[in-house]
Formats: sequence, structure tokens, C-alpha cells
Amino acid sequence: MRAEQAIKKMNRDYEQWARALFREKADLDYRSGMYGARQSGIEEGREDILSLMDQGYTAEQIRAKLKQK
Repeated sequence: MRAEQAIKKMNRDYEQWARALFREKADLDYRSGMYGARQSGIEEGREDILSLMDQGYTAEQIRAKLKQK
């Protein structure tokens, strides 16, 4: 009987460990996805600003144009 209880406890501990590991990995994936999306947005914004500067827009005009988006 004690062996069965020990096995159940080990299984429960292993299951809790696996769940915690899964949650941690999911959290890391979420954070890296958010970081990637942020970096992508920064690069897109930078390209938009540079293209507007090439067209001769002033800083105030660029701000106004980007606020419209």
C-alpha cells in the first residue's frame, strides 16, 4: 500500500513539475512574441518616417500624418 501511495505522490509531483515547466515555456514564448511584434512595429514606423522625410515633409507634418493613422 505504501508503495502505491509513493508512486501516486511521485506521479503527482512529476505532473505538477511538467505543468509548471509548460506554463514557464508558454510565458517565455508569449514574451518573445510580444518583443518580436514590438521590434517589427518599430521598424515599420522607422520606414514610414524615413519615406516621409524623403518626400520633404517637416517634423510637424510627419507627426500630424502619423497621428491620422
